[in-house]
Amino acid sequence: MAIIKTFFTQPQSPVSNIFIIGAGAFGRKALERLSKKYPESVITVVDNSKETLDLLFDNITSHFRIKTLHGDGIEILTWHDADPDLWIIPAIPIHVAREWLNRKLSYKGIIIESTPLPKEMLEKLPNPFRISGREDIVFVSIADFICPDNCPEPLEKCTHTGKPRPGNLFDMIASAVPNPWSALVFRSFQLAPGVGGYPLSYLVEGMKTMEELYSSKEAKNGVIIATACRCHGVINAIKLR
Repeated sequence: MAIIKTFFTQPQSPVSNIFIIGAGAFGRKALERLSKKYPESVITVVDNSKETLDLLFDNITSHFRIKTLHGDGIEILTWHDADPDLWIIPAIPIHVAREWLNRKLSYKGIIIESTPLPKEMLEKLPNPFRISGREDIVFVSIADFICPDNCPEPLEKCTHTGKPRPGNLFDMIASAVPNPWSALVFRSFQLAPGVGGYPLSYLVEGMKTMEELYSSKEAKNGVIIATACRCHGVINAIKLR
């Protein structure tokens, strides 16, 4: 039987351990804003470029609780299962949840195959944008304009237009998944204006669901993996073998 697994409830545990993947413009912005909002948190920033990491502290006044790691952020993250309260801040142009699940499953001998997204799903979602040559991934957004980078993601109305919000995109995605597809939909929570993330525990639970789908053969029908905040999201379609 198809499974639609959603991760929409914010954990009650404090934001005390933050893992930023990417030290470019978005990663630096995340570090600046999160270090101010959560001054007692331990923040780790990972990037493949040592030179980029070295530029991080230009606008940071306190370095005491900030660490840097040189390497593949997603690969390093695959070995952090022991800390489910870790908060992941994706700041790279990759669907981190999809890639993390891909690597964890591959270590168990389970292969993820990309597959085209169901057209009937895309017809129900706002402003889909595809990458040329890629049928397995789509970006969706409630906004058809460039949002301010410090948007606090208010519940009732859009910061930019002042108009009522038409709904939450993560809910829309979960509701749009057609039979017989299964789905994992991860909500990205606003931890600071313009900075979103989710706990590692979500991915760990998602991994258990993927193993269940694989064992039951449901994954052969296709699985949607999506990450979205209230306004923007990324969606992949995969099959397991």
